[in-house]
Amino acid sequence: MPRSVFLGWSNEDRAWSLALMQHEADICSGCGLPSSETHDPTNEYNYTATPTRCHACASASHAGKDGKIDSAGLSYRIERRS
Repeated sequence: MPRSVFLGWSNEDRAWSLALMQHEADICSGCGLPSSETHDPTNEYNYTATPTRCHACASASHAGKDGKIDSAGLSYRIERRS
């Protein structure tokens, strides 16, 4: 990161900004959870996936498709098992 981005920032501001960038870089693009945790083989099967549907997205996708039901708007809420 260019140092000029941080001109005028306090040391605490810079530290928080860098921490946020590290956190965002660790997020899995699929589930939104930390990749450092979810990609660890020891965590296999430590999560539950609950299907949920955005009915607005599904309606938009079905428009003009004779109302056929498909996976439009379907996503999964992922949670770590206790």
